[in-house]
Amino acid sequence: MKQSREQLKAYFERGDTPTSEQFGELIESGVNQLDDGLTVTPEQRVGINSNSPQSRLAVGGNLTVGKELCNTVAAPANGLLVQGPVSTEEALRLKVQRSTPSARASEGQLYVKEQDFYQLKIAGGSYVDLTGQQDKLSHLSTGTLSVWYHPDNPPSTGPQNILYLGNPGQPEPCYLFLGIGPWTEAYGDECLNFTVADNHSWYSGYVQRGHDYFTRHRWYHIVVVVDSQGLRIYLDGIEQSYDLQGNRPPANHFFNTLWESANIPDRFYLGVRNLGNGFDVHLQGYLDEFAILNTSLQAEEIAELFRAGRETDLRTLYSSELEAYWRLGDADQFPHLPSYGNQEITGKFKGDVDPLPIQKETQQTLMFQDGKGQETPITQQRGATQAGQLWGQKGDNLYFTEGFVGIGTPDPTMPLQVNGLVERQHVALSVYGTHHISSGSIQRVIYATTHLLENCEWDGGILTVTQPGIYSMALGFTRDAHSNGGTDNDIYMRFRIDGQPITGVAWAGEGDGRRATASYSILRRLKPGQQVDTIFDSDAGLKRFIQTYYLTIFRL
Repeated sequence: MKQSREQLKAYFERGDTPTSEQFGELIESGVNQLDDGLTVTPEQRVGINSNSPQSRLAVGGNLTVGKELCNTVAAPANGLLVQGPVSTEEALRLKVQRSTPSARASEGQLYVKEQDFYQLKIAGGSYVDLTGQQDKLSHLSTGTLSVWYHPDNPPSTGPQNILYLGNPGQPEPCYLFLGIGPWTEAYGDECLNFTVADNHSWYSGYVQRGHDYFTRHRWYHIVVVVDSQGLRIYLDGIEQSYDLQGNRPPANHFFNTLWESANIPDRFYLGVRNLGNGFDVHLQGYLDEFAILNTSLQAEEIAELFRAGRETDLRTLYSSELEAYWRLGDADQFPHLPSYGNQEITGKFKGDVDPLPIQKETQQTLMFQDGKGQETPITQQRGATQAGQLWGQKGDNLYFTEGFVGIGTPDPTMPLQVNGLVERQHVALSVYGTHHISSGSIQRVIYATTHLLENCEWDGGILTVTQPGIYSMALGFTRDAHSNGGTDNDIYMRFRIDGQPITGVAWAGEGDGRRATASYSILRRLKPGQQVDTIFDSDAGLKRFIQTYYLTIFRL
């Protein structure tokens, strides 16, 4: 009967001379499924076994990740297999170190972290009253507004107000507000509006991404920057183009402008507007992480904030720049909502508190912690499910950057050796519609029939890019005969990217009352977060009767 390694160790520690059979057993016991967490898989590969979340797995020296590290019983050839659940109590902790120095190398440990996050729901006429403390912001001639917004379910398609600060007193009213949705008939495609006004001197920036832009069931990051260069607006980390209206230049006209009025601001709200005749333009949704900074953040800083997510505590990044910072749902003193930062501005939730407007969301994150204790989220999922999987071709090719796991080589001329099949995800969309009738200003096209949809974020009219690359895009339509009531004047069909028409058009020219067809195709390089839609237009807005129309988009 073979002896276990522990028995053999005790035998040799006594100084006894081993027989040839015992010596052979000692060598063979180097891999023993009964001892020290080592096991042999059915495929005759070495595995490391942690039988329970309370049983910690100790790894001495450097651990080189072969091919796959995950909570599973399957591992590819030459891979490292880890069996046993990865506990949110950090039962399984692994140290990962690259074997060669590189700027991309990080030494530290992986573990699962579970956190509860909160947000504030504002609906049914409720709001946050900050009135009485607005003077603490009167010195800000430049700065940044940052807020996370999530629409209600179902979402509102009308105008909503996020921030309002002002005084409606006559003859010199003043106000600053940040609003969602179409505020005037002239801007039917408007999704966001930022306005600063002092009496008859004012400016407004209108972002036109469609009145239904803020209707998807997700979180949106909204940032407004005012500095010596003027006004900049960002959605989800991407700077937006906007229509600028008014008779005052935006540069250096921020909160301080309101205090130039004879009637300085006397009301300050989140989630509602009050122009003196009662509350109007209510918010319908969730707010979180509302911040006012005394510095103008730059494009890369704003993109990094979006990538970090609303769970990021801004005090760790901008301790001295935060004038006021409301974590909203995170406050224990609800319905009082204190701010953090240079100014103490405490708001009070007004409205129905049954059920409690504080909403909780649980998330799991696979974390990487370096030797200095700096945490970097790698993957994140909602709910109490396994946080994620980690792949690496070799330990030498695995690196961490900006919260992501990367696979690559330090030298761009060095090829990356990949065993097995590497398959790139297809991205393709083919949709179709019939009997479109409209008139007047431009009309977004809605497609009722989907022929093909692979790895796309599509809502029937807007494609949101999730994977970067060069895309082939084609559209076309058939205008119906004049006898069916539509115009026989010019009709146009165009692509828009982020709400802006691109060069090129499918154009069915003026005819003699018969059917006419038109088509157009183009190649464009697109980035994640960009949105593509299509619109119809006609000469003088005359009635458009479109018999059939189609859209095809795929990544090369």
